[in-house]
Amino acid sequence: MSVFNQSRKRVIQFIMLGTVLVIVARLFYLQVVETKYSKLADANAHLRKVIYPSRGIVYDRHGRAVMRNEALYDLMVTPINVKNIDTAYMCEILEIDMKEFQRRIQVARNREGPRRPSVFSSLLSPEMYGKLQESMYLFQPGFELVQRPVRSYPYGVGANFLGYISEITPGMLGDTSGKYSSYQQGDYIGMTGLERTYEDILMGQRGIQYLVKDNLNRPQGSLEGGIFDTAAVAGKNLRLALDIDLRYWVKR
Repeated sequence: MSVFNQSRKRVIQFIMLGTVLVIVARLFYLQVVETKYSKLADANAHLRKVIYPSRGIVYDRHGRAVMRNEALYDLMVTPINVKNIDTAYMCEILEIDMKEFQRRIQVARNREGPRRPSVFSSLLSPEMYGKLQESMYLFQPGFELVQRPVRSYPYGVGANFLGYISEITPGMLGDTSGKYSSYQQGDYIGMTGLERTYEDILMGQRGIQYLVKDNLNRPQGSLEGGIFDTAAVAGKNLRLALDIDLRYWVKR
């Protein structure tokens, strides 16, 4: 073999060796160093579901509940999974038009990203919940119903000191003092009265449930038997020195 052919052979060998080394280095970077793709894979295979806690109940001096919880439902959306659903029927149930539907989808994308659940319609009326529940198969896997405990006031008095709760505002979430660091968009917080004063006691702690999804994005059960789940912790109850009957008769 001529000297010229030997030199060309060595050049080809070096090129092939360099190409293999580049491929190996790139694979090492993608699988070991870069975490973005593993996070995307986890997001595709797992569903992170928020479990809202029951807010603490407020009793009067005789143990009668003057503020308690009732179960209502939020309609949650995962934007990336909203495909080939009957949007016209959903708009009819929710009493909105297509423009509002698209606006809410965009708000959900901006709020939590396309792969995480976000509130699409909060605190559904019993009529809306009933219609949605019987037709949810038409809207899955993009939409799901999530139970949320909300406040009720059985005696209908004392609003000036009992206060009320409402969804946390963007201004609160943007507070740099860290006062609202444990809250997320969609959480409810005491705004006035006792609800605000004793917020830390009444609020409880949300839980997280991780579910495995199949190739059609349908939940198939707990991830690893639930070892990664966090149970929701109900808020602590509050007992007042007040006799609610006195407030009731004063109002009358």
